[in-house]
Amino acid sequence: MKKLQLLLICIIIIVAPAFSQESADMWIQLYDRLDTLEYKYNILQNIVDSDDRALIPLLQKVLDETNRTTLSTVTTTDRRYFDEMQRIAIRKLGEFRVIESEDAIFQAFRNNTNLVVRTDAIMALGNMESDKFIDDFIITLRNINMRAESNFSVSENEAMAFALVNYFENIRDIRSYEVLFYAASGWYGPRSGIRENARNILQLITEDPSEILKNIIENDPSFENKILALSIANDSSISDERKSNLAVSGLREGIRHITHTTAEIMQLSTLRLLASNMLLNSPHKDPEAIPYLERILLDNYSTSEKLAVIETLATYRSNEAVETLLKFLRDQNTKQTAGMSPHIDRRTVIATINALGEIGNPAARGELIVVTTIPSWATAVVQAAQAALARL
Repeated sequence: MKKLQLLLICIIIIVAPAFSQESADMWIQLYDRLDTLEYKYNILQNIVDSDDRALIPLLQKVLDETNRTTLSTVTTTDRRYFDEMQRIAIRKLGEFRVIESEDAIFQAFRNNTNLVVRTDAIMALGNMESDKFIDDFIITLRNINMRAESNFSVSENEAMAFALVNYFENIRDIRSYEVLFYAASGWYGPRSGIRENARNILQLITEDPSEILKNIIENDPSFENKILALSIANDSSISDERKSNLAVSGLREGIRHITHTTAEIMQLSTLRLLASNMLLNSPHKDPEAIPYLERILLDNYSTSEKLAVIETLATYRSNEAVETLLKFLRDQNTKQTAGMSPHIDRRTVIATINALGEIGNPAARGELIVVTTIPSWATAVVQAAQAALARL
């Protein structure tokens, strides 16, 4: 019997290429006559490179038949043929974009534990742009992001995540934005390309992710995720007004959190600096940022942050911005007069004076004159004040 079946396969291989539909019918008839997975697999091997859509019924038949098979009844030897048959059927149906087979492909994803079969199913559904099971895939990627899929190795989880990220790229549905964000900030190794791919795809899904990013900035407990969300907002095409609003949220979060670990102190500083830089470069000057910028300037924050804030305030040119700069300069004049010069960073004083001169608001005249009358100020500080006065 096996010799007869093998002979039939050889005959069909020789004569089948004659006509498209006739050829497909012959493959189906031969497939139906074969009774072992090995011989059926041999049939599929001969059509794997074909772009003939007439073979779709055969591919659907293979997938439906294997889906109905109870895996526990498949021998170890036949399991390889079984998995390869599903792979061929799934990949070809995906290439042909046979949306009618989406249920059968997802069933294979659910039932087959073979990693390659499952990733092929994800990719095939992506190729045909099927969003029917997007919620299931969002949950799957979320679990992998959270390392909840403990039954699989690191490499297996990365392979699954890579396929899911590519699926979401094809679908481009706003529902996948958040889970892709957390893939972009996830545990995946740099060689996997998952984080980079996920971040790139975020820009394709929606032009305005501001509400999603705002929620992450304000509610995610991870400072790294807050930074990433603000960075993505900065690189996005959302409006200047909304971008400034997110920067204000970043400043607020960077100030309200208090930590004592070196890593988190640096992360909060990065968050504040990024937010300040966004406000500096934005045409929209959100007035709600002024109290937070003032807090950084007047309280015990780093010199680099104070300099960034001063530069940002200089672009506001509002009375509130001028008053914030004057508060700082007044405080520095008081300290200098009291002989507290070791606690003064001249770079921030000169930067403040230059900012006031750049804005050109006459309200700054009085405090700038005070600078020129304090004999203990360094020559560079006095000269900066004189130059600023000349610009008012």
